[in-house]
Amino acid sequence: MKHSSEARRDAIAALGSTTVHAATKRACLIFDLGGRLRALIEPGDSVTPQDARSAVEAAMAQAAEVFWSGEVWIDHNVSTADRILFDTAWRQATPEPQGQNHTFVLERRLSKDAWCGGPLEPPWPPNGHTPPIVSFYSFKGGVGRTTALLAVAVNAARAGKKVVVVDLDLEAPGAGGLLQDDPTLRVPVGVVDYLLEKPLVGSIDLDIGEFCQTCTDARIIGDGEPIVGVPAGCIDENYLEKLARVNYANLYQRAVEQGARRSPLHQLLCQLRSRVKPDLVLVDSRAGLHDMGGLTLSGIAHFHVIFGLASEQSWSGLSLVLTHLGKDMILAGKPQQDCTVVHAMAPPQDPARSLAINEFKERSFEVFSGVYYDAPGTPNALWPVPDAESGEAPHYPTTLTWDGRVMGYSSLAAVAGYLAEGEPLALTRRILDKVGRPL
Repeated sequence: MKHSSEARRDAIAALGSTTVHAATKRACLIFDLGGRLRALIEPGDSVTPQDARSAVEAAMAQAAEVFWSGEVWIDHNVSTADRILFDTAWRQATPEPQGQNHTFVLERRLSKDAWCGGPLEPPWPPNGHTPPIVSFYSFKGGVGRTTALLAVAVNAARAGKKVVVVDLDLEAPGAGGLLQDDPTLRVPVGVVDYLLEKPLVGSIDLDIGEFCQTCTDARIIGDGEPIVGVPAGCIDENYLEKLARVNYANLYQRAVEQGARRSPLHQLLCQLRSRVKPDLVLVDSRAGLHDMGGLTLSGIAHFHVIFGLASEQSWSGLSLVLTHLGKDMILAGKPQQDCTVVHAMAPPQDPARSLAINEFKERSFEVFSGVYYDAPGTPNALWPVPDAESGEAPHYPTTLTWDGRVMGYSSLAAVAGYLAEGEPLALTRRILDKVGRPL
């Protein structure tokens, strides 16, 4: 028996076969929520609906085996209700790249629309006058992503920049809780509350100040600007119930169907921009292939900091992520999402250190060349494949060495001095240079 990925491949190929092509004007495979597939077809001019149905049924039964539902919808002399259904399906379907506008695929999913659907628009366009939104993402947890974000916040604040930090790691909050002067005082609401409440109040603006906390501790910011943090929420007996009601698919669909500014996540960022007037917005994303990670990587942020480990498991995940930022954007008619990669948890001592750094750099170039950069010879390429040693290219990694001084800390003040020097400072400079906000 075929597995689902094999059936999918063979069914798409069969739909574009000579036999099906001759019997239909256009044909669409619809993958339902359970993984079975049906077909929607428009018969050819000289082909009867029954002959078109027979051609498709025979091709699909052989190609998809058990995954074929046996259903063929015929778009010919249909009722008003079917007309609405079929028009919606054709509109939502995606043309297959090799299908010459004849073969289409429509996906029905339980989740992951932000990863599998089209790109979103950011809350505001990136230019020299708007604050860049920078997301911090890792495929694996425990790689120092949040610490690196806080290093950028600390260094930027010390340089006199207004920084907003938004904790979108709702399942494992961290950044927000460290940006408060008095750890005994907790903001009663956060991101999770905003995402639940904003759709209910409609056009009424929530008081964004109630969702913010401000870090003014001189041990952290020196004589610079306070850091404004928006925590994930108050981690109390009600938090899990609220988290269980966050509809990530709805966040994506509202942004797609009603415009970016109608999504609660976009509205949160816009209100923060209006209230704080920041120079920089830093977003701590969710690790792995979580829906929130997909949202931040689908166009909400202007720049992405991608953390990886020198392991096959990490590279397998990062290949998917970089495909999402690169080739998927190109296929959607968009430029690649701008990013930089971080080699996290690098060994502290030679010879393992030098070997790991060189291997990570080589692998990074290989993966970026395969799934992110434009193919050689692409006209007007935004990111043609650069030289492997090009230090400004997205693939060229910044190294963050494993250091016990920042393992398990509970106070940002205790590690702020470390974050303001060496590798964390170098990473800050690279990121801020990339987004046009140099130190």
